[in-house]
Amino acid sequence: MPHKIILFGTIPMAEEILRFFDAREDCEVIGVVTNDNPIAKWRTAQTRTPVPDTADEYGIDIIDQSDITNLDPDIGFTVRYNRILGEDILNAFSDEVVNFHGGYLPEYRGVDTATHVLLNGEDWHGATLHYLNSGIDTGPLLKRKQCRVAPEDTSYSLYLKGERLLWDLFVNNVDKILSGAVDPIPQDEVETDRKPRNYRREYLQGEREVDPNADPDEKLRRIRAFDFPTHDPAYMTIDNRKIELRTGWNKSHSSGLVLFE
Repeated sequence: MPHKIILFGTIPMAEEILRFFDAREDCEVIGVVTNDNPIAKWRTAQTRTPVPDTADEYGIDIIDQSDITNLDPDIGFTVRYNRILGEDILNAFSDEVVNFHGGYLPEYRGVDTATHVLLNGEDWHGATLHYLNSGIDTGPLLKRKQCRVAPEDTSYSLYLKGERLLWDLFVNNVDKILSGAVDPIPQDEVETDRKPRNYRREYLQGEREVDPNADPDEKLRRIRAFDFPTHDPAYMTIDNRKIELRTGWNKSHSSGLVLFE
């Protein structure tokens, strides 16, 4: 019997994972939870078709969360999905729901992890596969991986590194996950480099403004932290004028991008 899978996601990686599972005889995607919102311009280099179109191509139903309890699924995969799954949804799966988190758990829970990594002056970033529970990014760890933060990294380039890490974690561990051959580790049993924190978008309010008198390294670090296509950049106020600041380095990452092989 194939594994009955429900996929949650809207970003290009979700599209590639949908294609990955469709090509396997031991897997059947019985529903996709997504939306048909327009793809942000910076994502167009990553995607072939939007997730809803890919599901339609394979004859897979687009469903709502409320439909899941009637489908008797085995396992779920949430690919950077931005909505909370209630316990009634999680309990509908005979196995578990695996979450793709673009941060190194348990230290970096929540959102905008690449931005916070740069603001905190870390020399590493990471990504994690974990089981979902009722908390926010607090479920048992399956696999995680780190990468180095380079001097030229911006929040955008770190995001792309995180996507690459997640893809590698997925393809190298999916067979073990499907067969139940992984040993999840509760997060409170993991040694950490810093106290775990659940980062929220509101924590970034007021952080974009760069002090003209700040140390040059601090100025650049803050500029790098908010250098992300289509997002508001860092800025400096001079003579009552707001001057937006970007590194210009992201141009090399924005075209011909291949994340998934």
